[in-house]
Amino acid sequence: MDAVVDIEQKVMGVIAEVLRRDAERINPRASFEELGFDSMDHFELVIKVEDIFLIEISDDEAERLLSIEDVVDLVGRKGARPTQVMY
Repeated sequence: MDAVVDIEQKVMGVIAEVLRRDAERINPRASFEELGFDSMDHFELVIKVEDIFLIEISDDEAERLLSIEDVVDLVGRKGARPTQVMY
């Protein structure tokens, strides 16, 4: 499986868990604002992404995460690969 697709699937799973929705009902091109994210959702997402991909996300990087694509791009730039943790 392509690494970017794998990263996107894991990120979508985390977002679905944070928002308590089915991943299939989430538009992967939506912004967090469109998805109804609040600050606690954003914080929870960052923590879970750090845990799954074994990366650190600085406060500045976290503030620039405004969409699912932003998260996938950041994880890819950091060269991370998903761990076996499933969400």
